[in-house]
Amino acid sequence: MFKHFTAVVVLILFASTTFAGEFASAKWPRWRGPDASGSTTTGKYPSGWADGKNIAWKIKLPGRGCSTPIVWGEQIILTTPIDGKDALISLDWKGKTRWQTVIGPQRRGKHRNGSGSNPSPVTDGTHLFAYYKSGRLVGLDMKGKLLWKTNLQDRFAKDTLYWDLGTSPVLTDKHVVVAVMHKGESFLAAFDKKSGEMAWKTARNYECPTEGDHSYATPTVIQHKGQQAILTWGAEHVTVHRATDGKLLWSCGGFNPKGKEFWVAVSSSVVVDGMVVVPYGRGTHLCGVGLGGSGDVTETHRKW
Repeated sequence: MFKHFTAVVVLILFASTTFAGEFASAKWPRWRGPDASGSTTTGKYPSGWADGKNIAWKIKLPGRGCSTPIVWGEQIILTTPIDGKDALISLDWKGKTRWQTVIGPQRRGKHRNGSGSNPSPVTDGTHLFAYYKSGRLVGLDMKGKLLWKTNLQDRFAKDTLYWDLGTSPVLTDKHVVVAVMHKGESFLAAFDKKSGEMAWKTARNYECPTEGDHSYATPTVIQHKGQQAILTWGAEHVTVHRATDGKLLWSCGGFNPKGKEFWVAVSSSVVVDGMVVVPYGRGTHLCGVGLGGSGDVTETHRKW
């Protein structure tokens, strides 16, 4: 049953029409959509699918993958293992496989509902990128040809997360960026989209109670004073880094004043109306932090 889950989500989202041509300009290029808000102001979508209603088709995936599919034109792209290996699959709007690319041996999910393919892929329409629990970060073209690959765990830090890798890669104008946040060496790293060469890597280490330094959240690319920046939530801090070189621009802490253990960051933050809304405390708290400023803004930019 679980192996069908991602495919069923694809059908529910787009079952309002059966004409693939109508989706030629469709773009949902990353986790939570074009602006990372998880919402859209256009389109018509069903509000339910009980008793098989509003489902156009359903397929069985070759392995357990928990990532969210992305969409670019006539392609629906998702990560999944194939024969025990990290892989990507591209489907058309009728559920037929366009291509599939196998990368290398998977690292299986630890949790009974987890997988080695939790992070969602991301695309700029020219290149496609995916990240796996195995530590592999890969770049492909839109036809599924593998252009480059690297393994962040082999290169930098062994994964020490209690559960399965969750953060998805994000794109700036020049780079694909990955956040690694766990106990031990934590960092942001940016890689050239075409070659996979590392452009920069910046440490992101904070002392936290047990599991507080772990994060499964995905960064958000924002504008900071007219330039691209990367907003990252985890290890009890919101940080903003310059997109060109990873330099820390500002940070906000104070999310665990009583030093509670196991307050791991799971949900991603969202940016709206000049503010980042941060979920913390294992889903029991929300905080609004104003964007902008420089240095430590903990005392000045926490709005509520």
